[in-house]
Amino acid sequence: SFTCTGTLIESTVVLTAAHCLMDQRGAPRKGAYFVKYGNNLLQEGALRDVTAIWASPQYSNSKSVADVGLLRLSYPATGVQVLPLLRSAQIKKILKNKKTKLEAVGWGVDQNRNMATYLKRVAVKDESTAIRKVVNWWKPSIWLAAGKYDSKQKIYGGVCSGDSGGPIFAVKNGQRVQVGITMATFAEDCELLAPSIFTRLDYYLSHIQQNLRTLENNQ
Repeated sequence: SFTCTGTLIESTVVLTAAHCLMDQRGAPRKGAYFVKYGNNLLQEGALRDVTAIWASPQYSNSKSVADVGLLRLSYPATGVQVLPLLRSAQIKKILKNKKTKLEAVGWGVDQNRNMATYLKRVAVKDESTAIRKVVNWWKPSIWLAAGKYDSKQKIYGGVCSGDSGGPIFAVKNGQRVQVGITMATFAEDCELLAPSIFTRLDYYLSHIQQNLRTLENNQ
């Protein structure tokens, strides 16, 4: 069954969210994992089996922290673009620029709970400053809030179930750079009264890189 979205950061490594690899008890999901890639249609594309997974041991569903995970493919994905991660300082600099355009990407359902046919992209705006004014528990160093506000309906367009683990990109000169991972939303029906929430990559980048070797050892 289809579960989450991810990003190919190396030819054999997919970056996703930790909660995509966990069951409701917080234990690793049982069974085999597969990654589909290489097409803009959900029902098409190549399929790779996964030989190892890693979910951050710091992950907490109740506290919404360290929601990062990795999957290692059985052999390299070919014929597709790999999107290597930037350094933490570079990501911070990009997010500080208020003119930076953001784009969330994923295979999630729509507001009517219909499965995606095509890979979906939505241009969103950084709403982290605004949300800090109304949410006193907000942690700006580890979370990024973003959405597309519809002033007539007074709702935010953003991500939904199935988009989890997918990327939010900063778009500059036609180039996409991953700055976050889709973590959660404030509503289940996708017609959001608040922006979508993403894990900031700059905070967890060293944690991810250090555990790429752990992923190899888990094979």
